[in-house]
Amino acid sequence: MPDIVLYEFKPTRSSKCRWALNEAGLDYRSEGNNFETFHSDAVRKIHPMGKLPAALIDGKPLFESSAIVAAICDLVPEKNLIAKPGTWARTLHDQWTLFATSEVEAWAYAGFKNKMSFLLPEEERKADVVEQSAKFYRAGAQVLEDRLAKTDFMLEDRFTATDINVCIAVGMGWRIGFLSDGFPNLKAYLKRLMGREACPLRK
Repeated sequence: MPDIVLYEFKPTRSSKCRWALNEAGLDYRSEGNNFETFHSDAVRKIHPMGKLPAALIDGKPLFESSAIVAAICDLVPEKNLIAKPGTWARTLHDQWTLFATSEVEAWAYAGFKNKMSFLLPEEERKADVVEQSAKFYRAGAQVLEDRLAKTDFMLEDRFTATDINVCIAVGMGWRIGFLSDGFPNLKAYLKRLMGREACPLRK
């Protein structure tokens, strides 16, 4: 069994990594889950900006949540959670993961930062940034909405690591009201995926 240490804080993208670990059925050691973990010496040895999540996999450092998800899923090929490296299916995983990160999650996070007092003090929060972020988030979300009109999952008609990355990205905006109206397919997708036993966001 691989030796995995996950430095995490639950409100962050750490949930992607925990979800992947749960789906993979791998044991791991959780470190942190508090504000003090950010920028700690241990985390800075892994992530140059001291951000979470960060991981050690058999002693090898890795940061960026989607990269950690892929590495975890590659450890258990028998679970078929992610397409094999070098295949077209893996290229499509990268495509949709990067799309969700840049066109959906990034805008959700910008809105989140400007709505939450624990991330930015009131004098630095900008209401117009929230409004603009919602607009661009919804544009990206519409692409996913259209795709999910044709399929229950992002790839291969089955649950994969791609769904973990997309669900967490979309869910971040949903939690701050960016999906308040419309998007029936995305809302059904979130409900379906968050109902999975391995999902750390399961209600």
